[in-house]
Amino acid sequence: MRIYLARHGQAETDPDGFCPADSGLTETGDRQASELASALSSLGIEMCFTSSLRRARETAQHFERVSGLKAQPIPELREIDFGLRFSMAPGTRQVSVGGRHEIDPSDTEGEDPMPFQRRVGTGFNELVRRADAAGATTIAAFVHGGTVAAVLDHLAGKALDYQRRSRMPNGAYTAIHRTSDGWTDFTGWESSHLTTST
Repeated sequence: MRIYLARHGQAETDPDGFCPADSGLTETGDRQASELASALSSLGIEMCFTSSLRRARETAQHFERVSGLKAQPIPELREIDFGLRFSMAPGTRQVSVGGRHEIDPSDTEGEDPMPFQRRVGTGFNELVRRADAAGATTIAAFVHGGTVAAVLDHLAGKALDYQRRSRMPNGAYTAIHRTSDGWTDFTGWESSHLTTST
């Protein structure tokens, strides 16, 4: 089985650069989603999934139009819940971690990283179960950067660590493969199909 984990296109953000809980795609995000759909359309994808959040669903719709497939939602594949972040005063929502702007969701009554990783692991296992039941061997999942990181660390048997690999660009994807020995390790992002990277 091969699964293409794709990050949604650029989403609408608040003044601090965070995506509100159910933000949609920007014009750039729509273009990235279209380019992503075109890139994935030649890979023999038999089944596709999406998180329940709007930005992932809108990205998946671009692929639905070119492939004729219908993306199945799996709510557990949604991004980490940042809690009350949006009730905080603008300018106080970000903290810098290694030169990247991050926020600890537990500081805002959001989801801690470990429960997030367990939730995403449950969603990923459901994706695999559905694909196996349908006999599908090539799958696409339209999700979020944090979700992809959680899946990769889950498969590697490691605790979620956002700093372990580079930030996944919007509209990029990576492929993981299941063999008789388990899942292959992360090898990098594919983003050469994008004319605008964010």
